[in-house]
Amino acid sequence: MTATVKSLPQFKIGATPAERLYELARMAEEHPERLERFVVIYEGAVTNEERSLGRIEVGYTWTRDVISALEVGKAYYLKELLTP
Repeated sequence: MTATVKSLPQFKIGATPAERLYELARMAEEHPERLERFVVIYEGAVTNEERSLGRIEVGYTWTRDVISALEVGKAYYLKELLTP
């Protein structure tokens, strides 16, 4: 199996978090085969001093598969940032 990593395109500059998630939802409706499995990591403020991290995962049976997906995504993201 060959996998490719893609970032969700930025359709609207300055989009709100809800708008970005709606883009993902539209993609899931139009092309469900592209979102058989995914992980979303999100961060938010609990208070002025405290931050919260959370995750949403779909389609994974094993924790090691989630971690593998995150590592592949991390490597792709770093390569994208560091490639001129």
